[in-house]
Amino acid sequence: MKLSSWLTLAVTFNAAALSAPAFAQAVQQVPGAKCSTVQIDDSGTLTVQASGQTASLNAPYTFKCGTLKVTDNGRILNVSGKTLREALSVFPAGSAFGQVWGLYAVDLRQPGVLSITDTSDGTKPGTALLREMKSAIGDASATFTQPGGVSGWVFRDARTQTARYNVNKPLTLTIKASESTPPWTAITLDAGKGTLRAVRSGS
Repeated sequence: MKLSSWLTLAVTFNAAALSAPAFAQAVQQVPGAKCSTVQIDDSGTLTVQASGQTASLNAPYTFKCGTLKVTDNGRILNVSGKTLREALSVFPAGSAFGQVWGLYAVDLRQPGVLSITDTSDGTKPGTALLREMKSAIGDASATFTQPGGVSGWVFRDARTQTARYNVNKPLTLTIKASESTPPWTAITLDAGKGTLRAVRSGS
């Protein structure tokens, strides 16, 4: 079957699944897909390179490629991989995933460590700049909790700090933005299992 035909069937299947939520969604696989090219953009569309072409999926879908599995029902995104780094690899450089304010986002790539970086170049925001922009930043924040009553923050009151967490327990990150609504407002990571769960704004 040609890739274009496969995509047509995928879209038809997704529409049917949306109108009949009780129907068990089948796992979708793209013939010839290069798993390392799987990406999810800020609108939630999944793309993957296959046989020299770009295949795309819009929610709802369940997609599997190698050790990577992505499920998106339009409100909640679940990604699992062999490691947390593989799960996070679906978000390309510059992605708004984990975005708190402007181009600043929570860097989740290092298990056990949370920090704030500029998604345009990977640098950490300077204290002086944050102080100057405090009125614009407002009450934007990124806080986290873990089972057992553990809590902390990585961005608050126009300040940043590097925070450490227990990789053996799930971590829930809550993002609040002042100037606009971030694409994702709640992200739960389980570094030990290589999984993440993200809730879209407005869900």
